Amino acid sequence: MRLFVSRNSMARGSLAGAKWEWREQNLTVKLAANGKETLLEHIPAVEKVLRERFAATVHITVEAGNALEGKALFAATESMRESEIQKLPTASAAQPKKEDKPAAPSETFYGKPFKGTPVPMKELSLDMGTVIVEGKVFAVDHKELKKRNAYVVKFDMTDNTNSVRVSRFMEAGEAKPILENVHIGSVLRVQGKLIEDRFENEMVLKPYAMQPGSMPKRQDTAPGEKRVELHLHTTMSNMDALTDTAAAVKQAAAWGQKAIAITDHGVAQSFPDAMKAASKAKVAGTDQNIKILYGCEGYYVNDVDDRIVVHGEQDITFDQEFVAFDLETTGLSSRSDRIIEIGAVILKNGQEVDRFQTFVDPERPLERKIVELTGITDEMLVGAPKIEEVLPKFLDFIGGRVLVAHNSDFDTGFIRAECRRLGFDYHYTAADTLILSQNLLPQLNKFKLNIVSNALSLPDFNHHRAADDAMTCGLIMAKLMVRLEEEHDIHNLQAINPAMTRLRSGGHITDRQARHIILFAKNQIGLRNLYHLISDSNLQYFRRVPRMPKSDILELREGLIIGSACEAGELFQAILDRKSDDELKRIASFYDFLEIQPLANNRFMLANEKYEAKTDEDLREYNRKIVRLGEELGKPVVATGDVHFLNPEDEIFRHILLATKGFDDADKDMPLYFRTTDDMLREFSYLGEEKAYEVVVTNPNRIADM
Repeated sequence: MRLFVSRNSMARGSLAGAKWEWREQNLTVKLAANGKETLLEHIPAVEKVLRERFAATVHITVEAGNALEGKALFAATESMRESEIQKLPTASAAQPKKEDKPAAPSETFYGKPFKGTPVPMKELSLDMGTVIVEGKVFAVDHKELKKRNAYVVKFDMTDNTNSVRVSRFMEAGEAKPILENVHIGSVLRVQGKLIEDRFENEMVLKPYAMQPGSMPKRQDTAPGEKRVELHLHTTMSNMDALTDTAAAVKQAAAWGQKAIAITDHGVAQSFPDAMKAASKAKVAGTDQNIKILYGCEGYYVNDVDDRIVVHGEQDITFDQEFVAFDLETTGLSSRSDRIIEIGAVILKNGQEVDRFQTFVDPERPLERKIVELTGITDEMLVGAPKIEEVLPKFLDFIGGRVLVAHNSDFDTGFIRAECRRLGFDYHYTAADTLILSQNLLPQLNKFKLNIVSNALSLPDFNHHRAADDAMTCGLIMAKLMVRLEEEHDIHNLQAINPAMTRLRSGGHITDRQARHIILFAKNQIGLRNLYHLISDSNLQYFRRVPRMPKSDILELREGLIIGSACEAGELFQAILDRKSDDELKRIASFYDFLEIQPLANNRFMLANEKYEAKTDEDLREYNRKIVRLGEELGKPVVATGDVHFLNPEDEIFRHILLATKGFDDADKDMPLYFRTTDDMLREFSYLGEEKAYEVVVTNPNRIADM
C-alpha cells in the first residue's frame, strides 16, 4: 500500500477500505472506492520495486468496487494513515538489528514515542515509506501562515552521508514544540514518511514524531601528552581547503592539544580568526588557552643554491680535458622517461678531441611533440641499441673526466637514473653552463642554448640534436672559462662556485621552479619578518603563486622556524630525484625541522607513471629516509597531517572544490583531515613504537614550545 501512496498521494483515498487477497504470487486488490485507473498506472513500478528490493515476483490485479463516500471515505483514509504510522514496520526493520532503548515520553517532543535504528541518509529512497533518520540540523526555514493560524515546518538535516529536508504543514499549536526545539545545530531523531513534494520538486521527509538525537564526535583519547598539528590549511588557502579556522582551534583545544599551527598557502588572512578563537578556547583539562603557531606554507624558490655551477668534488684546471654531453629523451622525467639519443664531445682548450653519438631504443613509441622538437622519429630508432648496451660504452668514453652540460641536473639526472637501474656507480663531477651563463651574462633575459651561443658569437648548429648540442655546450664552456680567467682570475673548476655568489643578483625569481616550505613565527620579530616575506612574495615575486626567494628568507630568518614541508618541498623532491646522500644532507641542513606525512597523502604517486613508487612500502621508505636524515643531522622530524578539512566525511567537498579547478584526479581519495594522536601513532607504527611517539608527539610539542 505504501508503495502505491509514495507514487501518488491520491492512492490513499482509492485504497481506503480495500480488501487484499493473496494467492500464490498473485495479489488482488478489491477497491471500496473509486480510483482504479490511478492505481493501474503504477502497478508496473510497484511490481518492479518488489522484485528488486525484496526479490519477490508478484502479479497485482486491481478490481473496482462500490465507492465509499463522505464520512465513510474520510474515516477509512484516516484509519489507513494511523495504521501507517503506528502498525506498519519502518524501513529500519530492514537494517541490521541494534539494541535501542525506547525513548522516554519526555524525550519525544513531537508525536508519539518511537524506537528503531536510523537509516543512513545516503540510502533513502521514496519506496521506503516510513523511516527513522538521525542527524544535525543545518538550515531552518519555517513559514508562518497567519491567516490560517498554521505553519509549514521546514528544516534540513544531515548525517554526513547525505542530507534530507523535513517538511510538513500543521496548525500552530501542533507546530509549537518543533518551533521551540528545532534550531540550527540541533541533533534530532525523526520518524516520518518519505514523499515527493510537488512544491519542492524533491524527496522530503514528512515528520510523524521527533526526539533529541545524538551523533558521535571524534575524540583524542590518547593518554598523556597529545600531538600538535603543524601543517593546517583553512578556507584562506585559495580554492584548496575547507577547514574553518575557529572550528579547528576549538577542536584541537577540546582534544587536549596545547597548540595548533595555521599554514595557509602564501597568505596570513586566517591569523585574526585564529587569535580570536584561541582567546576563547581552553585546552581540555587545563586553564590554559590554546597556543596558535602563526605560519605559512610558502612557495619557495632557491635562488641561492641554484647559483652553484659545479656539483661534485673533482677539480681540473681550464686547460684539461672535459666531456660536454647532451641527451634527447622521451620526456622530462628521469623517473619515467627514457633516453633516445646521447651525444658527447671531449674538448681541450676549445678543440674537439673525440666524439660519441648514438641513438638509443626507448622500447616505446615517441610522442608527436618529441618528434617535432627533436626531429627524431620512430623509424630512425629501429635497430638502435638498448640502454643496457649503450651506457657501459658511454661511461668508458667519459673515463675520469669532468662532465659539462647545459642544465646539467636534467642530463645527469637521466644518466644517474640509468646507472642506478643497471647497477653502475655514478660518481661524476658536473659543471652547468646554464647557471654559469646566468652568472656571467646577466644582460640576457633568456638562457637557452641557442641564445647563449648567439651571444658568444658561436657557429650555427642543429639545435635539439644531441651531438650538435653537446659540441655547442662545450664551446660555451670553453668561452666562459676564458672569461673567468681574464675577468675574475679564476683558473680551476672548484674556484667557480665561491665566486658565483657575488656575481649574480637575486633577479629572475619568477622564472624558477617553486617548492613548498613551512615558516612559523616564534616571536614578534619573527611575525614581522613573516609578514614582510608574505608581502614581498605577493607584491614583488608573484607569478601564478606568491614566491619566496631563499635569499630573502636568509635575510629575514631571525625569529622564524623553518620546515621542509610536504612532498612538494625541496627535500622530498630531491629524494624522489635520487640525489646523493651528501646533496640531501646539504638541502636538509637549511631547515629547523623535517616533515613526514601519512601514506595516504602521497598515495597519488602509486597511480602515476612519472613516480618510481609502486607500493605503500616505497612510500614508507621515503619517510624512513627523512627520519634517518634527521637523526644524522640532529634535526627534529615531525609527523603532520597536511590538514585541508576537519573531519573524514568532509573529503567529498574538497573533491568538488578541486573539480572546479579542472583537476583530472579531483575524485581521488586524499584523506587530509585533522587526525587524533592515536590516528597518527597508528599511521607511523612502522617506525617502531618509540620513534613513532617521537615524531607524532615529542617533536611537534618541541616545535610548539620554541
